[in-house]
Amino acid sequence: MDIKIRFNTDKEKIDSSLKPWRVIVDGTEYLAENVVLQTKSWTTLDEVSPGKFKWHISTVGKIVWNSTQTECEII
Repeated sequence: MDIKIRFNTDKEKIDSSLKPWRVIVDGTEYLAENVVLQTKSWTTLDEVSPGKFKWHISTVGKIVWNSTQTECEII
């Protein structure tokens, strides 16, 4: 799986109760309180919409969520 992680800036701008991490798995976005990386990772600058770019921590692996869907581990 192609996985990208970035800070959820809506947490600061809109609602401080939002989870801080956007976890994008093969193009589908999830939110997490905590992300544990157990894989090789690197930074990428990706186009998220036409002409709009964002920085991510990128990796390839399998994602495992805890029972409350608040923390994920990438293995």
